[in-house]
Amino acid sequence: MSGTLAHNAPPKINQGLPTISLPLWTCEFKPADGPGAIPLDNLTVGAPFKVDCRGDIEVPWTDGMLAATFPTKESSYTLYVLKNLKLEPKAVELLVTAY
Repeated sequence: MSGTLAHNAPPKINQGLPTISLPLWTCEFKPADGPGAIPLDNLTVGAPFKVDCRGDIEVPWTDGMLAATFPTKESSYTLYVLKNLKLEPKAVELLVTAY
C-alpha cells in the first residue's frame, strides 16, 4: 500500500482568459518509525503508519485540530489520527491507523 493523495485544481480551460493555479496539498503514506514498524505493503488493521502532507497555502494548525475519517458511516474502514508528529503552516506529519 503506497501512494500519494492530492487535491488538485480542476483542469485549466483557457478561452483567452487569464489562468490561475489553485493551492495544492499533497499527502504521502510512509511507514511508522521504530522497532516493529510494518512496511506499507504489509499493513494490517490497526497498524500505525505516517501521513506526511505539504501544501502551498499556510494553515494555522493547532494540536488536536486534525481528525481524519471517511465521510460516511457505511465505509468499511475509518482513518484515525493517533498523534500529530509535526504541525507547521505548510507541512503536517501524522501518525495514523485504520480500523
